[in-house]
Amino acid sequence: DAIALMNYTGANGVMSAEGLLSDPALFGRRVRAGVASMTSVDEAMAQRTRYSEPDPSTAEPVGALWPASGTEGCDLLREYLELTREYATPMRMVRAHAHRMLGEWLKEFHDVRDKLVRCHGTPEEYRNQLLEVSDELRACIVRTERDFPVEKLTDRALRRLEEAKELEERKAEAIRQQAAEESMLASL
Repeated sequence: DAIALMNYTGANGVMSAEGLLSDPALFGRRVRAGVASMTSVDEAMAQRTRYSEPDPSTAEPVGALWPASGTEGCDLLREYLELTREYATPMRMVRAHAHRMLGEWLKEFHDVRDKLVRCHGTPEEYRNQLLEVSDELRACIVRTERDFPVEKLTDRALRRLEEAKELEERKAEAIRQQAAEESMLASL
């Protein structure tokens, strides 16, 4: 899409911020279905020649980008953490990026998410804890034999739903009792 839009608009580049926070490999991932990957800007620019039509909706697509596996976020986090050793990065940013890279799977594996939230310490200690969390999440993902997460309610959310259900039942019972009392009083 980005290449088609560059051709259509005549722009020299595309900027992506939000999408790259959760998927830093957005423009460098191998694609499924045997379509060639674009692993560098030069390669991506060479692909521009495939888009000769002025309307991007009629341009020949390079292929849809999809994660190669469910564990890709764990791989990206590991690579990112190595880069934070080389390039000074505030730990608050590292924390945010870790949450974004592992994001959707943390909605299924709440215990791993809780461990991620509890990570702390010096930058090196923090990185090591994040690596442990990432490895644990990878093992959980592999056990599912799926490439996609299945969001689950937390124990707290389940308790709140149960409490709300009990409250509704007590309310309904109180209304029934009140109606019975009113009926008795009306018959006097």
